[in-house]
Order: sequence, then C-alpha cells, then structure tokens
Amino acid sequence: MESIDKKSKFSIKRLVSAFFNSISGLILAYKSEQSMVLLAVGSLIVIILGIVLQISRLEWIIIIFLICLTTTVELINTAIENVVDLATQKIHPLAKAAKDTASAAEFLILFMSVIISLLVFVPRIINLF
Repeated sequence: MESIDKKSKFSIKRLVSAFFNSISGLILAYKSEQSMVLLAVGSLIVIILGIVLQISRLEWIIIIFLICLTTTVELINTAIENVVDLATQKIHPLAKAAKDTASAAEFLILFMSVIISLLVFVPRIINLF
C-alpha cells in the first residue's frame, strides 16, 4: 500500500527520471534496432523533401504525425519482442504470434505512411517537370 501512495505523488525528481528513462530507451532502440535507423534516415529524407517542395502547414502536420506514429509503433514492436524473448527462448506458437502481430501492426502503419507521403509529394514532384 505504501508504494502505491509513494508513486501517486508528483515530484520533479520522478518527472526528470522518467524523461531520462525515455531518452535512454530511444538511444537503446536506435543502437539495437536496424529498423529504427532506417526510419530515421527515411524521416530525414521526407523532412528535406518537405522543405525543398515547400509543403503546406497541414501537410507538415500530417508528415510529422506519421513520422511519430511510425516510430512509436516500432518502439512498441521492439518492446513486445524483448518481453517475449525474456519470457521464453523457445519457438512457441504464442510467442511467434505475439511477435508476428506486433510486426504486422508496424508494417501496416509503415505502408499507410508511405501511401500518404506519396500522395503529398508525388504531385509536387510531377509539377517540377
């Protein structure tokens, strides 16, 4: 009971600690997951394209949202994979199902992001020629 009361109190120290834990998680994901690096490179390319092609404010909102959503789903997928690996090193059907469905969620978000990005950028690129 005491730990519940202790955790429910707000403190700057806990807030700062949570912030640094989040940054640590991001750094760990970028160091250990190839897909995080690929997402970062892809995001950088999309941002440069957005600047060069002068996309609208609404398009920027959509692009930034998609970058954040895709990265978030990748982080959740990585967390699920790590927890499954911690729970079992065996190739168990439920472990495989958990990993595969998390990966499928990431794939769907990435697919949607690519389609929407193409809808934003392709007309502008065509207009250049």
